[in-house]
Amino acid sequence: MASLPRRKQPQQVRRNLLNAAAEIASEHGLEFVTTAEVAKRAGVTSGGLFHHFPSKKHLIDEMINAFMKSVETCIEDLIKKDPDPRGRFTRAYLVSSYGYDPRSVDNRLLGAIITAMNRDPELAEPWADWMEKQMEKYDQEKDPILASIVRYAADGLWMEIFAASHVDFEKRQAAFQRLMDWTRQL
Repeated sequence: MASLPRRKQPQQVRRNLLNAAAEIASEHGLEFVTTAEVAKRAGVTSGGLFHHFPSKKHLIDEMINAFMKSVETCIEDLIKKDPDPRGRFTRAYLVSSYGYDPRSVDNRLLGAIITAMNRDPELAEPWADWMEKQMEKYDQEKDPILASIVRYAADGLWMEIFAASHVDFEKRQAAFQRLMDWTRQL
């Protein structure tokens, strides 16, 4: 009996490669993502990986873009549910940042991406461009400085989870609530 030819599933292979790269980055950091390890983890040959991603840079860029898209989708969903247009984007940003569970793969990946962005300004450019577009899109805040302060504080609340061995969750919740109150002033 002859075996059936294996059906190619390029989208699934691509997804598997991105997932493998994300797992490695979340476990060890973005600098430890190698094409050989990604291919091995995804069960693909190196040639298969390079068929989908011509270089490690392309793979990393696509991984960051995919993650940014998921953050954008989360924020857009929160914005749609918020009846108050004033400060809506900043509130959604705050809620999405505060709601992260540091134990999840996505959030460990985000930690790896942010760490890498801090080390490599070229990796940070897409995020800076995205944020600028969001500010243009949701330019309804009468106090853009206060909005920036709230977003910076949201980043700090998020980073505290990853940097600290002990987090005072009551204090963190109080800070979150104060920031939410401030978004009502925007």
